[in-house]
Amino acid sequence: MAHHHQFKTLIEKPYGYVGVCETCKIYNIGYKNFLLCLNEYEFEWFRNNLINGTMLTPFYTSHGKEFLHRTPMSNFYLTFSSDEVEELVAMLNEIVIVIEARKSLKNVN
Repeated sequence: MAHHHQFKTLIEKPYGYVGVCETCKIYNIGYKNFLLCLNEYEFEWFRNNLINGTMLTPFYTSHGKEFLHRTPMSNFYLTFSSDEVEELVAMLNEIVIVIEARKSLKNVN
């Protein structure tokens, strides 16, 4: 049985995008050089961790990164500058409004 993805881009910025597979209900968060594929719960978890700094550890690198974000994989981390954290959080906060509007519209019918 073939699986067909009905992907819809919800927001697109010069530095990234957020889209959703209408079939899988998986959100794709593309930001600079990484892509995260998360269900709605994982999306909110990631967004809240960025907002609260829960998973961000100060980690200054020689190339301007200031934070290390732990991942579930051993020895794999995401690094961000302060500006990148703010940029990503702003994009994720903006998309939450779009997600809620889409849910409300589906409930109208």
